Amino acid sequence: MVGRARTGFRREGGLAMSYTLVKSDYRPDVCNHRLRFGAPVHVVRMSKCTTYFAFKHRDVFGYIRWNRNDFGTINWQFIVARCAHETCQTSFPGIHPGVDLLFRARGVKAVKTSLAWMDRLEKTAGKPLEKLPVSFWRKAENSRIIRAKLPLYKARALEPFHV
Repeated sequence: MVGRARTGFRREGGLAMSYTLVKSDYRPDVCNHRLRFGAPVHVVRMSKCTTYFAFKHRDVFGYIRWNRNDFGTINWQFIVARCAHETCQTSFPGIHPGVDLLFRARGVKAVKTSLAWMDRLEKTAGKPLEKLPVSFWRKAENSRIIRAKLPLYKARALEPFHV
């Protein structure tokens, strides 16, 4: 039984702290929903196939969803999202209550390209992907939309403040 973690709320220092819950689910040849990157504050393993990750407000994470049926892949998506509780949220399957979408790729070709780019980005960024500024992810999403080359992160001596 998950108790408080399942509802998304936990008492901490007398205040109710809200979490964003991300469901990781793996069933061979049926679905593979998993984290690509991110630093959850809590991990709750429900069964051999299902795990929940809890993220704090403003945490950034990468999430992959893949489903298939008898005829092949029916859904393959990769998103980079920021946990948002007070602002406008986008609902996304497997994530509760909702997130601020920073980057999204849908379809086999787009996801494969994005994941290859993500591997190159991990090597060149010099820091964990969840620590990259939100403005970088928005720039990458705009580049993906216009089908331009996805940018690699270049650390600057003094980065401007990013929300």
